[in-house]
Amino acid sequence: MAYNTQNRKLILEYIKQDKYVSVSDIYNELTNRGKKINKSTIYRYIDYLEQEKLIIRHIDTNTKKTYLQYVGDNQTCRGHLHMKCKECGLTVHLPTDLLTKTEELHEFDVEYDTSIIQGTCKICK
Repeated sequence: MAYNTQNRKLILEYIKQDKYVSVSDIYNELTNRGKKINKSTIYRYIDYLEQEKLIIRHIDTNTKKTYLQYVGDNQTCRGHLHMKCKECGLTVHLPTDLLTKTEELHEFDVEYDTSIIQGTCKICK
């Protein structure tokens, strides 16, 4: 079991928002709050959370930037698609059966935990 520091609690609190976040987002948020934290601390804790299957790591194929999504005990997030707002990071969970017929028709297995549909939400338009 890993030890819990104040910085770890703050990192986890920020990641638990219903949106995708990057290490830079976490670092900027915490330093804006006046917290002293190294990016290496964030990266180590992210690695731990990923090993514990509490987060999913997504890579934006356009920017090659890594985004994190908190799933906690809700492992169903690994079995359906998500839409992500490119502006604010808002995450929308899509129905699990959205692509079932397409997958069957084309005999294709979608890697849901690495796939994100990107766009702009109605608030950011």
